[in-house]
Amino acid sequence: MLAVCLNPALDITYEIDALHRSSTHRVRRVHMRAGGKGVNVAWVLQALGVSAAVAGFAGGATGRRLDEELGQAGLETRWVWVEGETRRCLAVFEQGVAQATEFNEPGPTIATAAWEEFVSSFAEWVRRDEFAAVVFSGSLPPGLPADAYARLIRLARSAGVYTVLDTSGEALRQGLAAGPHLVKPNLRELEELLERMEHDVVATRGVAVEKGRAAPDSDWQPPVPPTPAKRPSRDTETTTGGAHVPPPGPCDRMPSDPRDRSGAQPPPGGEHTRGDADRVGAQPPWLRHVRRAAEVLRRRGPKAVVVSLGADGVVAVTPAGTWRAQAPAVRGNPVGAGDALVAGLVYGILRGSAWPERLAHGVAVAAAAVASPVAGRFEPETYASLRPQVRVVPLSSEE
Repeated sequence: MLAVCLNPALDITYEIDALHRSSTHRVRRVHMRAGGKGVNVAWVLQALGVSAAVAGFAGGATGRRLDEELGQAGLETRWVWVEGETRRCLAVFEQGVAQATEFNEPGPTIATAAWEEFVSSFAEWVRRDEFAAVVFSGSLPPGLPADAYARLIRLARSAGVYTVLDTSGEALRQGLAAGPHLVKPNLRELEELLERMEHDVVATRGVAVEKGRAAPDSDWQPPVPPTPAKRPSRDTETTTGGAHVPPPGPCDRMPSDPRDRSGAQPPPGGEHTRGDADRVGAQPPWLRHVRRAAEVLRRRGPKAVVVSLGADGVVAVTPAGTWRAQAPAVRGNPVGAGDALVAGLVYGILRGSAWPERLAHGVAVAAAAVASPVAGRFEPETYASLRPQVRVVPLSSEE
């Protein structure tokens, strides 16, 4: 499995009691680890027994530190080395309220020659190395075009590789047109994307009217806001049933036995592979609007859409059906929970699991990651205790 992390980072986490503006703070613990969303995905996949490589841009002393750390941990790296310094991202985690505040640097500016070198190398990797899946995750560094992920997705798909996209903004909008197999926006990213699409449709309609042409009709309506007390947090990446926590700021062909190529092993803590179909209570009224928005997004190119709703779990719209998955309440650090969810879903894809099983596993891994103070980590014992408690509920068109 290849994790494309074009904008990796050295992740620094400060644990403090509480954050107060214009004050001096005593840091209780400091954690430093190679990070960036794609790197976090690779860390979790490795913990799940999947052989993973990381590709992207690296530069300076920070880039060398990341390369050394990942290599020592057994993760293969494929960097294009650039001028400038790989970024650092600081997360301040308040223990008292289980809330994280992030400060993310932009990363080095990537020259056109370096980008073309990466594209050429990537095209060779997906043709030659028989990756079962490629994950494109995280922000684009300065200097890259907005269609960077779209270009790479087309190359991977032309080689028959399963593709997963987890980004936001214009990179997400343009990436959809390349037809990734799976996209994983959070609710805020989904709403922003569909609002942008609606704006484009209105603009197109105005131009068409001026020129006497018919214009495409908009096929979506913005999700109707639930009551404030019940609404899922728009900004969270947490996929557990706990308190809402603000987020970190920052196949056309599959092998007959995916484990032969991925190296995936059974998940830690035993084989709980079926998503329980028990109902978790009455479905909230906003759920149908999230599902419909995800359906609109799926018609724009991807084969499956998984929307992370923070404390309210996930909604998945797939060729096999539509589900909502939710884990029990977990208190902890939400940084990297969305990346753990992606890794858990990819793990299920590589094993050929049915969609309810993929969702149950992914949500349990994400919840276990919240209990860890550092992104890209989870304890097998925590996963094992959470997995049987995950509920996966099929959603009908009426819900």
